[in-house]
Amino acid sequence: MPLVKLLSTDFDGTLIESSSTEPAFVFPGKEKCNEMLGLELSELIGEGGIWAINTGRPLDLLLKGLEYFDAPVKPHYLITSERYIHRYHEHGDVEPLGDWNRRCDEEHDLLFKRAERFFQRVHQLIAEYGEKVTCFENISGIPDELLVTDEALLDELSARILALPERPAEFAFQRSHIHLHFCHGSYNKGSSLSELSRFLSIQPEHTLAIGDYHNDIAMLTGEVAAMVACPSNAHDIVKQTVKKIGGHVSLHPSSRGTAEAIGMYRKKTRAFC
Repeated sequence: MPLVKLLSTDFDGTLIESSSTEPAFVFPGKEKCNEMLGLELSELIGEGGIWAINTGRPLDLLLKGLEYFDAPVKPHYLITSERYIHRYHEHGDVEPLGDWNRRCDEEHDLLFKRAERFFQRVHQLIAEYGEKVTCFENISGIPDELLVTDEALLDELSARILALPERPAEFAFQRSHIHLHFCHGSYNKGSSLSELSRFLSIQPEHTLAIGDYHNDIAMLTGEVAAMVACPSNAHDIVKQTVKKIGGHVSLHPSSRGTAEAIGMYRKKTRAFC
């Protein structure tokens, strides 16, 4: 029986090198799957393992990225925008998993409608930074994603947003490099992976999660995946999270580090907590 029954990997920075200075719709990613990673993914799936890509990218941009990536095997599931779960069919079609995506949309819509005054404060705060912050809004005119000039500014802005009055308890955000995505606190890479695991009846002790940035932390704490890893290019806070529970921090970047981690856990050469 394989140790790794479910593999959850981030995409940018984990399977491919990422561009931290551009939003995903500008940088779709044009990197092919390297031989070492392709071999490990093929071996894992050949042993009966299930592979899910767990990314902050929206579905259309992930599908474009996967075309360029051109791995020798295809993922079974796609978790996009850090929350939506899709089955991925061999011929490229996708379908939502149960009613998870619908419930996700309903709770997000309710949050954004109830938090109108809070988001007005967010608008006012963003205006203080001028051209240093680019704001992308949803169809209701509510801030959905922020793109800033550097991580130090994002640290400052994140802290100020959390300190704003009238912030709903369920309000949260996901950080990825110099991007900030507003969301409902119950939906993230960790909770989405947990839902997929529940659907597949796979326990955390048979789940491996690999990521590199802030928005990956929710699946790297040891709760939804007992096996965790990150490549050498991971943010320091991610490395600390992985080390804390005895996970593997590779000395190699992105795809090579990910391939190493898959191989170590798949071959049971890595002890884990």
